[in-house]
Amino acid sequence: MAVTEKNWIARNRLGADAFRRDDLPAAITNFAALAQLLPDKPEVQFNLGLAYAKSGRFSEAEAHYDTALKLDPKNPRALHGRGFVAMQLGRLPEARSWFERALAVDPALQESRNCLAMIASGAAQPFAELARVESEIAREPARGELRLRAAELLLTTGRTNDAVAHYEKILAQQPEEPRALAGMAALRLRAGREADAIALLERALAADPKAADAHVQLGQIRERSGQAEQALAHYQAAVGAKPEHAGAWTSLGLLRARVGKLQEAFDALARAAAIQPQNAESQLRAGLVAASLHRAADAGRHLREAARLRADWPPPLNALAWLLATHPDPQARNGGEAVKLARRACELSGFQNLAYLDVLAAAYAEAGNFAEAEATSNQAIAVAGSSGKSAAIAELSSRLELYRAQKPFRQPPVPAPKANEPGTP
Repeated sequence: MAVTEKNWIARNRLGADAFRRDDLPAAITNFAALAQLLPDKPEVQFNLGLAYAKSGRFSEAEAHYDTALKLDPKNPRALHGRGFVAMQLGRLPEARSWFERALAVDPALQESRNCLAMIASGAAQPFAELARVESEIAREPARGELRLRAAELLLTTGRTNDAVAHYEKILAQQPEEPRALAGMAALRLRAGREADAIALLERALAADPKAADAHVQLGQIRERSGQAEQALAHYQAAVGAKPEHAGAWTSLGLLRARVGKLQEAFDALARAAAIQPQNAESQLRAGLVAASLHRAADAGRHLREAARLRADWPPPLNALAWLLATHPDPQARNGGEAVKLARRACELSGFQNLAYLDVLAAAYAEAGNFAEAEATSNQAIAVAGSSGKSAAIAELSSRLELYRAQKPFRQPPVPAPKANEPGTP
């Protein structure tokens, strides 16, 4: 199709369709043709920048975002795009400035808000580390350790194709390098090629029986197929071989929780949280299991840290509110704080999440505001009914009756462990 003034919208649509189906070469071809014909259209320059950025061609993306901004200096998406490129290249202070400028134009631009939160929490540090590692590779291209680290960081930052290139270069020189084999196996799993992944992982373990990443991945495969004991053996081998492997401790803890061994689950998940203290998800997992054990101090510590690390994230707010509203120990309860936390979780979810509404009702009851507890509980029941979650209505209704009787809800105490169970002499 020849690009003309009359059909540029159709060509733009072709580029957008190619972008949506992840055919980035076709998207770039269509947007580049448009940019030649219509160089003064900022949306065309932005789309081309976006396609280049998704392809990992950041210098070209930067140039087209800059052109878009020359044409439309207050284009919030182009401002965000410049910040995204700067973040990908590890230039975090510059990225922060671009995101702030985008939000000054459009305060509702959630993508920029999310990226600022990543920078503030430290979650964007892999981008900065990747920039340093790639600089070192340019000076020492034969160093396999650098390429392994670069591949790990590239996967973390979503640049899968670039990670594959590093793994392939390593394996061309060292065909049985276990960490590269495990990395390629992870990519095969993402593509749904489980048999290929297993073969790669078995090669990795044949080369190094203590290859922790290979053990974790094989454990996860076994766990998904219902082979819990084999999965457990792999996870234990992984933490034994590499005690600082947070992912291995996480997998071990989640498996322990799934089979009801909550104390052992907490121990493993707390270890993962200690290894990566800036990871909000790790803190949340440890906090949730501690809460299930009614370990109020441990649960509160981990849940508060998760909420601090990831501001305005409803899950830790909701879990902490539930702990403060319903814990059987009166020393652990705080109705006023529970209401604030639960209300914020509901605000963030548009008061449409029945679990969050249920917790808010319990918090109101703990604070002595039974009228609000009853109204909020009724709202939760209405949401359950309208969303087809009828199984939840009975439990919600039982709590509603408590609030009508001017009684708060209390979690039942955890029974004392039996002899020979973890935590007993």
